[in-house]
Amino acid sequence: MLPNVLLVNPFVRLILLGYGITYGGGSSGISGFVGLDDVCFGDYCVKSHNVVFITEETPAASFSMSPIDGIIGFAYEMNACNPTCTTLIYDDISAQQSLPNIISMCLTESNGGVLDLGMIDPTKYSGNITYSPITQQRWWNIHVLDIKVGTTSVAIPDFFYWTTNDVIGGFVDSGTSVFLVAPAIFSSIQNIFQTQYSSLPGVMNTLFNGGCVSDQDMGNQLPNFPVVYVIIPDEQGNEVALSMPPQSYLLHTQQTYCLGIVGNGGTGIILGDVFMQNYYIVFDKDNNRLGFAPLTSCV
Repeated sequence: MLPNVLLVNPFVRLILLGYGITYGGGSSGISGFVGLDDVCFGDYCVKSHNVVFITEETPAASFSMSPIDGIIGFAYEMNACNPTCTTLIYDDISAQQSLPNIISMCLTESNGGVLDLGMIDPTKYSGNITYSPITQQRWWNIHVLDIKVGTTSVAIPDFFYWTTNDVIGGFVDSGTSVFLVAPAIFSSIQNIFQTQYSSLPGVMNTLFNGGCVSDQDMGNQLPNFPVVYVIIPDEQGNEVALSMPPQSYLLHTQQTYCLGIVGNGGTGIILGDVFMQNYYIVFDKDNNRLGFAPLTSCV
């Protein structure tokens, strides 16, 4: 999930208050101290009081083993109180350098991605940017209305995608590699696949059981898998369908195809990398909205 800390050189100039944060529902975490240091993005440099000096990683070396040299987050301040509340580093830069508090991002399947800080790059997308309002200023939460497999709705009440008594809601997150949904939503997706697309490789006995389909077994059938659509409202309340083609949600690795749609308890829906790689996405804090445009280039 878009986290809110940065791993830095241990020579932090001023130690302030204790800090700890977990990731992935407790699968990993860091602890240390919040300190003052110089932070630069390109030519923009500020003195930030919100740099974390990490003294412990769980599991060990989770965020410092090559090629990783740190972690940084661009979500909301509510997500950065553990227990010390900090302002996010780019928020500092935006305020001190009078830059728009906008971060634009694109991801590729196998060649990393690009962050455009304080700007929107029109060379990276086609058409217009569709904006959807932020519903909760913690993660980049938006109101998902429905999911469709091809033309068929999963027919799950839309509050399953919200932040409720035991669900963390729906949001876009570059720190999640897959398309993560609540178990009830996953079961409905599985049912649609297995009733309407049962003849496709791996649908009945492999993909939804955690297995993968070999290149040989897939053959030329990949284009016959359905497009998955996420239905969201735009700023005027109109329904917009954002598409995720099979080339995205069927992860190709080591000459196999594995399903990048995963059921997970406590989750409404997390639109992770397999979804994001189809769009140029604008994280607009100035207007508390999230923008999507079809990706054409990510260099």
